[in-house]
Amino acid sequence: MYCRMPQTVIVVPCYNEARRLRKYQFEVFLAQEQDTLLLFVDDGSRDATATLLKELTEQFPGKAELLILEENKGKAAAVRAGILYAAEHFHPPLVGFFDADLSTPLPTIHEMTALFESRPGTSMVFGSRVKRLGSHIERNWLRHVFGRIFASLVSHTLQIPVYDSQCGAKIFRTEVAEKIFSEPFLSRWIFDVEILGRYILLSGYQTTLKTVCELPLSVWVDDGDTRIRPKDLMRMLPELLTLWRKYHRRISGIRKAERQGNPVP
Repeated sequence: MYCRMPQTVIVVPCYNEARRLRKYQFEVFLAQEQDTLLLFVDDGSRDATATLLKELTEQFPGKAELLILEENKGKAAAVRAGILYAAEHFHPPLVGFFDADLSTPLPTIHEMTALFESRPGTSMVFGSRVKRLGSHIERNWLRHVFGRIFASLVSHTLQIPVYDSQCGAKIFRTEVAEKIFSEPFLSRWIFDVEILGRYILLSGYQTTLKTVCELPLSVWVDDGDTRIRPKDLMRMLPELLTLWRKYHRRISGIRKAERQGNPVP
């Protein structure tokens, strides 16, 4: 029953999830799981979220843990706190995060971790919501359109061909995650973009292209109760401008140095 030395720790950030937490799906996954530990981070919830999560972690000792933040700090800070806590306390080879609404089903964790085995040089795997034949991707059409525009802007900012930076399913090699998450993020809404920007600065442009993998998801279903409102979508654009100012020129410098065979600045 116990997962004493988890191979993967998945952080699940939660804020006021009492009404929509899919407790049964977590129970089914945890009852069958041997190598993955779920670390729930209660981000200062004001409802019964903490109580539900305590029940869940008590039901599955060694397979589920709870980290409580006294004040609401936002998803970026909650994920960061969970990643660093997981690295320090559990020392798993892999660590990542999944959104609490389970738009990406929990068994997808196994598909993502398998890529680290089949592609040994992989440093991180991102879920990617590619609507294609054979997949089941349900997403509000307006959010999809905005998402494609936003993805193009992200690709231009970071100068890499990323299809879906914002999918809430990501897994990293722990030693990489510790470096990326070592400092607080500038952005509240699009810290996923900053993750990639930091990695390019740390590892280089060509290394990023070779070691970051996007996995087209087989299933992703918008739960219809998204916490991101239209006005929040518009807040992403100023944040992206901030990241463009911080990363675009530096990434251009790295690309130029690599083309010339010089050490990464």
